[in-house]
Amino acid sequence: MGYHKTKNRRGKMSFPLVSIIIPTYNYGHFILDALRSISAQSYTNWECIIIDDGSTDDTASIVAEYITTHANQHFEYIYISNAGSSNARNIGVEKSKGVYLQFLDADDLLQADKLAIQVKVMKSEYCALVFSKSIFFSSSNAIKRIYQDKYPAGFLATKTLNGIDLVKSLITNNIFPISSALVHKALVKNAGMFDAGSNNNEDWLIWFKIALLRPIFVFDDSKATGTEIRIHPHSMMGGKRKMFEGEVFVRNQIDSMLKDQFKDDEINVLKKYNQDLLALHRIRSLDIISGSKHVLMRFIHSPIRNFRLLYMACFKLTIRVLKK
Repeated sequence: MGYHKTKNRRGKMSFPLVSIIIPTYNYGHFILDALRSISAQSYTNWECIIIDDGSTDDTASIVAEYITTHANQHFEYIYISNAGSSNARNIGVEKSKGVYLQFLDADDLLQADKLAIQVKVMKSEYCALVFSKSIFFSSSNAIKRIYQDKYPAGFLATKTLNGIDLVKSLITNNIFPISSALVHKALVKNAGMFDAGSNNNEDWLIWFKIALLRPIFVFDDSKATGTEIRIHPHSMMGGKRKMFEGEVFVRNQIDSMLKDQFKDDEINVLKKYNQDLLALHRIRSLDIISGSKHVLMRFIHSPIRNFRLLYMACFKLTIRVLKK
């Protein structure tokens, strides 16, 4: 795949410790905020690689001007033909020189001390990654931000997780947004990088793969290291149908990966848990028949044990009917 790039001529750094990777597509109206949040980092040993996934707006000129006016910082812009966010991130990983990776969506922001504090955690803890609190906001203008809760309490992880608890949490749902984590590059590569077949929930899948390699995810509860996630109609986190399809893809992948990682009894429990959640998801989104068949078979086999599963299936089916 052909691409072209521009980068600073000054501010060269050999082997920067943290590589910040920003995939972007037609986010020229947001990306300046993301770049400014990087320039404001108290930790300065970083490089930032912007992968433009075929934007047709003014992203290129906006980024080029920013790079020119911040020549003492290590920004690099690479334009590629449009092939999706997973491919863009993979190119960023391959081009990166850092030991750690910080992925950042072009509409999100990093608080000023995120890298400084989390690099210390990564150096002092034997872990796969460290993740921070996510702060969700929307804005009707460039001045005022409206902070809000995007997910119900307990959906996103707010504690350090390891072992079987981490794996089960990741089977339940994606426990933090991609911009929240600082992760070892070696583990991202050993996990096989981002799946090019998925451009929704691809971060969820890579976190699961990494958890199977090194099941220790450390939660950084510092108030100075939060990740600010922008909510807007065209968000990379939006698009309900694509997200539904992405979850089916991820759960099928998880099902195939739960093989030799744990004891047989643990595997059976985790696989059944994932299959139950996949069935509920199908009922709620794409495939009522196969989802309902799974739930009914489980209920017939063990009515008492699977009563809650049947209840949840009826609840999700009701929601689907009411929203039509």
